[in-house]
Order: sequence, then C-alpha cells, then structure tokens
Amino acid sequence: PVVVPARPASKPQTLNIDQEQLLFLRFNYARAQVGDILRKHTGKRLTATATRQLLAWGRRAQSARSEIVHRNIPLVLAMAKRTRLSGIDYNELISEGNMALLRSAEKFDCGRGYKFSTYSCRAILKSFSRVAMRASRYRGRFPVEFDPAIEKSDFVERRREEHDSNCVDELKAILVKNLAELNDVERTVIHERFAL
Repeated sequence: PVVVPARPASKPQTLNIDQEQLLFLRFNYARAQVGDILRKHTGKRLTATATRQLLAWGRRAQSARSEIVHRNIPLVLAMAKRTRLSGIDYNELISEGNMALLRSAEKFDCGRGYKFSTYSCRAILKSFSRVAMRASRYRGRFPVEFDPAIEKSDFVERRREEHDSNCVDELKAILVKNLAELNDVERTVIHERFAL
C-alpha cells in the first residue's frame, strides 16, 4: 500500500472567477431549496422527509458559505495589515472584517460578473471605518485607558459607614428617649451589646 503523507495546512488558494461563480451558484441554490421547503410547510408541521431534506440543503449551504469565507480570509488579513488606524486593536479589526466577510457572502450576487473580493473589500473597509468611529467615540467619552487603580472607588465603603453611623445614632436616640419603652435591664443589654 502506498501511504500519502498528509498535506500540511497551508494558506487557502484563491479561486478563479469560474470556480467562485460555481461555488456561489451552489450556495444560492442550496439556500433557495431551504427557502422552498420552508415555504411549502408554512403553518404546517414538517414531515420526516422534509426535515431530512431541509437539514441536507442547510448543510450544503453552510458548507459552500464556509468554503467561500475560508478562501477569502486572507483578504481580511491583508486589508487589516494595510489599514493604518492608530489606537485600534488589530484583533478587533480582524474580527470585524471576518463578520463583514460573512455578511458579504450572504448578499453577493455572482450574476453581475464581478469577483467576490471586489464586493467584499468595500464591506470590509466599511467595517474597519465603523470600528474607528466607535473607538473615537469611546475615546471622546473616556479619554484615558482603563486603569483598575483609578476605577477603584470607596463610594460603597463610605455609604456603608454612613449607614452604620446613622443606625448607631438612631439607636442611641431610641435608648436615650426610651422610645421603645425598655426597662433598665433591656437598655443595659442593648447598650453593652452595641458598645454604646
């Protein structure tokens, strides 16, 4: 027997326009089939056969979309490296770019004759600009970086001390004026218990 060594994980190869169009046609056809099955059974219970078909077409659509996104992830990385946005985390850019890539795959129309990368580049750049806008708004509201030492506040501790002090003062007033109508033994017990 001939043993074929496992191919190392490599960078995903880009698709030519025909391969890309075929992949999008498969993706859109599978999504259309899912939609047809759901429309046929609107308001009705799915049969076992319809459920199996729905799941099969759903897996095909998800598989095609995953391949589209996997083949175009280097585009997000390249654009994130080229983007010169100061003060923005590189990982946040990548995350937003990946989400834009996923949304682009859902909306792309391969019938217009353009490559998916042309379409998705604009969506990725727009997502990067949204990240920059969000970061600038955040910096406007919070001009310094997060510092736990600054954030630590003694507000709760002060409120607790104030509350304890108020309770002690109230208890003293009750004992002095004997508002609870306590006898001498009861007043002594409370006085000693709370070290008044």
